[in-house]
Amino acid sequence: MNNLITLCHGAACIVTDDPWALLRDADTPLDGSLILSLALWLERQSEAVLQGFEASRDGLCLSP
Repeated sequence: MNNLITLCHGAACIVTDDPWALLRDADTPLDGSLILSLALWLERQSEAVLQGFEASRDGLCLSP
């Protein structure tokens, strides 16, 4: 992702080695660190994640 910042030693730093990818195309391979739409995120989650017992490895994009 572009324009991602993090807090480093009390100051904002630009992240240059961000492994996340925003999935915009349904034909894109579903591997690696993904940021998904709510519908795709829900499809990929285990029951344990959906019930709050485990954390998801996928990111969630809530923008339209």
